[in-house]
Formats: sequence, structure tokens, C-alpha cells
Amino acid sequence: MQVLSFKVTDEQADFVRNLARRKNRTVSEYLRALALPRKRNERPTVVIKRHPVSGFPYNAGHYPRIPTQEELDEALKDYL
Repeated sequence: MQVLSFKVTDEQADFVRNLARRKNRTVSEYLRALALPRKRNERPTVVIKRHPVSGFPYNAGHYPRIPTQEELDEALKDYL
């Protein structure tokens, strides 16, 4: 496997390491996911979480997606 490198400040390195740790990935896995395009047949990551302020569910996965009608109905049922 090839190795690529680039220079960052100490603060930037800490920032990237923290982001990778939050995603439970190594720094290499995290940066690869950001830098390289997905394969055509690869499905986007879907991680449903609730927004801390609104309480609405949202996709916290890496790639955005369009919510289904059922998800929208569920999110809005108390407000309609």
C-alpha cells in the first residue's frame, strides 16, 4: 500500500485525530473516507440520531441522503 503525507500544525493534527476518534476510525480510515470517492454500488452510511435541540431524527452518516416519506411523517407527527 502506498503512503501519502502532508504537513499540518500541531493543532490541526489534534483536531483530525479527535474527529477520527469520534467516528471510531483510525486517522487513515477517516481521511480516506473524506478524500476518496465512493464506489458506484456502495450505499451511503445511514446513522439515524435525534437532534439535541429539536428532537427530530436526522441522518448523521457521512453522506447525506433524502429522507423517506415515512421518516418525515414520523418526525412531524406531533406537530401536524
